[in-house]
Amino acid sequence: MGYWSVYFITKLGLFYSGFIGFHWLPNLAFAITLVLPLASTRYRLIRTVLAMPVGLTLLYHDSWLPPISRILSQKDALTGFGNDYLLELLGRFVNLWILAALGLLLVVYLLLRRRLRFATLAFLGILSAPIASLQGANVAQTVSSRPALVDGNVAISQIKQEPTAQLEAFYAAEQGKRVGFPSIADSTAPFDVVFLHVCSLSWDDMDYVGESNVTLLNRFDVVFRRFNTAASYSGPGVLRLFHSNCGQLPHRKLYEVDASQCNLFRNFEAAGFEVRGLLNHDGHFDQFTDMVQKSSGLGVKLDDNPLRTRNDAQF
Repeated sequence: MGYWSVYFITKLGLFYSGFIGFHWLPNLAFAITLVLPLASTRYRLIRTVLAMPVGLTLLYHDSWLPPISRILSQKDALTGFGNDYLLELLGRFVNLWILAALGLLLVVYLLLRRRLRFATLAFLGILSAPIASLQGANVAQTVSSRPALVDGNVAISQIKQEPTAQLEAFYAAEQGKRVGFPSIADSTAPFDVVFLHVCSLSWDDMDYVGESNVTLLNRFDVVFRRFNTAASYSGPGVLRLFHSNCGQLPHRKLYEVDASQCNLFRNFEAAGFEVRGLLNHDGHFDQFTDMVQKSSGLGVKLDDNPLRTRNDAQF
């Protein structure tokens, strides 16, 4: 098997360290194909050449990376990334400790390959993967079957539902949620309501870097810190903000314009507020400006910002 033993041992190390998954059956079939004896040097060379793209594909399949179809569907958005941002993303995927461990494994292989059968170690590791996965599944099932506690004393049976059923039940409960806005026509104390929407930033992030008490935010009368928009990126995040006076929606329904009851800023307008919007970037990436003005149902033109940059979306 040669250096392919290092390939499988590395993947198994990543699997047991929790960095990737491991589909043991296709990996076993791939390993058997690589270890089959071939008398002709030509055939061995052809097998090696064909095995390289197969190995890369299998590694991607074992990883936690999104499916290729997902990446292709977002190709227009990905081409909008600048080189600096791409380098930053690459830096997030490179783990120096893993690279060092891989280098050490190569040194050990070169020193001991004539004394140890690394192919045997690779096969034993592959065959251990389904056993480890089965044990993990049994532990998860045991934990989920334990009775839940109410107030730390009374045990009740945990409702067993498939994840899809739980999600549907959640959305069904959210449908009836509405928050109304009283008119400010008779208000004697004028005030502003400011929404600061920052992409990919949470209160936990602010706490982690020690910036949870920002001077600007300390000047606000009310700051909400315990909430969840249930979105992982700026586009869906800002659409959930626009819809936040109603309950949560499935992702696909975020892009269906609803300018009546379930539009936060339309409700502010109806209550007597003047709604304004401003971006700190050009809004070209992922057609963010169009999404804010059209898909969200904001209904107002965004103010021009001469200091805007090509940074990622913030609203």
